Amino acid sequence: MLIEQAIHDYFGNLSGYYCVYVDITMQRQYEQTILQAANTDGLTGLYNRRYFYDFVGKNAGQPMTMLYIDLDNFKQVNDEYGHARGDDVLKKSAEYICEEFPEGTVARLGGDEFAVLLLGEIDQRQLKGKCDVLDKRIRTICRKGKFFVSASIGISSTDGSQADVDAFIHEGDVRMYEVKKQHHKEVK
Repeated sequence: MLIEQAIHDYFGNLSGYYCVYVDITMQRQYEQTILQAANTDGLTGLYNRRYFYDFVGKNAGQPMTMLYIDLDNFKQVNDEYGHARGDDVLKKSAEYICEEFPEGTVARLGGDEFAVLLLGEIDQRQLKGKCDVLDKRIRTICRKGKFFVSASIGISSTDGSQADVDAFIHEGDVRMYEVKKQHHKEVK
């Protein structure tokens, strides 16, 4: 950054310029660090809830599909093996979600809930297949004794006519709970 100021003598005549060059590289890096910390989850490195809601809002009006993901039996991991093991499960789950949906915007909404936003038209059959693969991969993370961690994945889509971000995300949440109820029926 350049700061330039004219220097005038006692009579008001221009006698020169005072120039200062300021390197703002560190300031810009610090700003980027703050912005990243504000938009990402510290544990997984994924985007956080606030960023995700903003991103969905900025893309409202176009076709998009959201996956609302909740880890089943996650509380048991924390209860039986401790929070450090639970953190490992969350990080590995985040890694698998990013690997299965590299084209998506992935966020940790909180706790053991994640979301993926896919822009554009999506082949629903292919999407279902990728969700099944993701669930199978997550099931390999923690298989101890009588329980395992799995993923309930609710899918909601819009052609762009859905303008209410909260309603769109809530729809994914509702569909995720429908899948979760089905998982509980299958286990019994």
